[in-house]
Amino acid sequence: MPYYPGEFKLRILWMQGTGHAKTTTDVSLFQYTTDAENQRFAALQRIPLEKYLAQPEVPYARSLFIYTDDPDWLPKPNCDEHCYYFDILDAHAWGNWLRALLPVWIERFLAAPESNENWCWRVLWPHLPRRS
Repeated sequence: MPYYPGEFKLRILWMQGTGHAKTTTDVSLFQYTTDAENQRFAALQRIPLEKYLAQPEVPYARSLFIYTDDPDWLPKPNCDEHCYYFDILDAHAWGNWLRALLPVWIERFLAAPESNENWCWRVLWPHLPRRS
């Protein structure tokens, strides 16, 4: 049986208001990342997946992972992402990437805060009527 890569998901929640008026909404990491940061994320995804696929029992699994099936795939704000790791080197690489990214990401978010749902309405669905 081959070793399967581990995964984790960074979930960002934005809490607004107080008391009964308090709301919590999701914010996508990729609403506030640059193209270069998205490319680095994709590269970090491909490293552990290639290690997994290098095992003799699993070459058939390449099409199961968008990052190995499509070499040009980049993360998108409207798609959930799990971060894959295969060994301690991958875990350290994710930690280093997040440590460098999060301070600038927080600055960008604070400059123009927006929930993922509102981002989708503004960017993906501006032509559709929005119901409350």
